[in-house]
Amino acid sequence: MAGKTKLHYFNGRGRMECIQWLLAAVGVEFQEKFVETPEDLEKLSNADLSEMIMHLSICPPDQKDAKITLIKEKATNCYLPAFEKSHGQDYLVGNKLSRADIQLVELLYYLEELDPSLLASFPLLKALKARISSLPTVKKFLQPGSVRKPPTDEKSLQEAKKIFKIL
Repeated sequence: MAGKTKLHYFNGRGRMECIQWLLAAVGVEFQEKFVETPEDLEKLSNADLSEMIMHLSICPPDQKDAKITLIKEKATNCYLPAFEKSHGQDYLVGNKLSRADIQLVELLYYLEELDPSLLASFPLLKALKARISSLPTVKKFLQPGSVRKPPTDEKSLQEAKKIFKIL
């Protein structure tokens, strides 16, 4: 992939800081594009990919297809290329398992639930997912009947809305 990874955020600390740390730790150069107006922010969408996927279950039905399209676009044009580019070892940070690996693999599973073909162009990420998934403790966690929760269905959504008092 050509060019530097682009990070869009306001000129200060916040949620993007951990991404900057991660990229710096693995030696990936990046370019900052500062968000300066509410319109700039609107163009980017404030939610990260994991949040977008988690909020999909509460999305109004008439907006769901558009949200899925947006998630796929952001995944294939922004997030996955950046991680594929920064990935050149067995793990993302250093050469040992870290929180970053686990969170990225979790995201990769969510994306595959949306569209199994999304990872097709990202061989290093597919290999990372396979490597992490084959760790005995993770493999056990991924088995049916484990404590891992299935995708949100209508029943669990209604239960969560009741508990959290969401109308």
